[in-house]
Amino acid sequence: MNREHFYALMSGEGTLDYELYLNTKTLLSCQTKFEELCNKDELQFQLVHQIEELWMKLIAYTLLDIDEYLQQENTNRVITLFRRVHIAQRLMNEQLALLETMSPKEYQEIRKRLGNGSGQESQGFRVLLKMYQPMWNSFQTHYLDKQCLTIDKN
Repeated sequence: MNREHFYALMSGEGTLDYELYLNTKTLLSCQTKFEELCNKDELQFQLVHQIEELWMKLIAYTLLDIDEYLQQENTNRVITLFRRVHIAQRLMNEQLALLETMSPKEYQEIRKRLGNGSGQESQGFRVLLKMYQPMWNSFQTHYLDKQCLTIDKN
């Protein structure tokens, strides 16, 4: 097969309704150009991590909705949206298995390009770390305190 031909096809033209709605032209250009990849596993590495960021964006967006529904005491919607968060977290964990198909040699080459970067620098991860306390406060105010309940066993 002609690799360059298929690379061009994978980039898409960005003119069809589906491509325009999902902004695929921009989305598919977020990775290093094929000819600039340090090895054949780098695209996979970038995609897995970019997809993780997108899942975290959805989770954060959903947690904001959950917080609003907690304040409205709309328990059914809270439960439904927590299910969405759970499914997204499960998919995040499952997709990490793709990284197990990389050889240590390829990973080390990618690691050099990544520099000091790590998952601790993830925007999505850092946002999610800041969301638990406000959500707990909403739960405590609208579900525990309002009903004079505690989480203590006594």
